[in-house]
Amino acid sequence: MPMADVATYASSKFSALLFQGADPGRVGEQVVEAVQQGQFVVVTRREWAPFVARIHQEIERTYGDFDGRHGPDPVATARSPADCEPS
Repeated sequence: MPMADVATYASSKFSALLFQGADPGRVGEQVVEAVQQGQFVVVTRREWAPFVARIHQEIERTYGDFDGRHGPDPVATARSPADCEPS
């Protein structure tokens, strides 16, 4: 299923839950903890893992299928892969 269809399905299926959202106080605690621990990504609910995995698979596939027909990105080519490694 294409990502657009997955997003539409998730949005319609869980619209009431998405509207409610997470408790801002709890998310705030998680953000503070993440900043203190030097984390870039804050996971608020483990249940989103399959959806996130699917998005990452699509991103990786897109990079694999990329043909470069529009030329190089000078900023990306100036950086070494080591610049992207977590410190």
